[in-house]
Amino acid sequence: MNNLLCQILECWYLDIKHMCKIYILNHIDLDIENIKANYWNFDVNTILYEWIRAVAEKFIWEYEEQIKKILNLWEYEDLDDYKSYHELYEIYCNYMDSHLRFKEQKIQDLFEGSAYSI
Repeated sequence: MNNLLCQILECWYLDIKHMCKIYILNHIDLDIENIKANYWNFDVNTILYEWIRAVAEKFIWEYEEQIKKILNLWEYEDLDDYKSYHELYEIYCNYMDSHLRFKEQKIQDLFEGSAYSI
């Protein structure tokens, strides 16, 4: 099965292993047809990027109150509004070197201590 996936996605075995690890740890399904429609190139990096982005958004949703406190937002302030003007995280995608990094260290520490940590 790994050989087939490697051929389809034009990547190596360890890249497939990394991709499976992210999937298994976070149980996030992707809409592959939507991804194909929105990206120039469809490869393992595209899939990894979308999974990592989904993990980040799921983490932000679950830890919204703690993140708002870290960012010194008032209770009534919307985190989505904040995100529309400020990037909370960066995703670097290069096969096995792919990772998620939150710009605020306290949020990064919260992420690393969570079940979502990649």
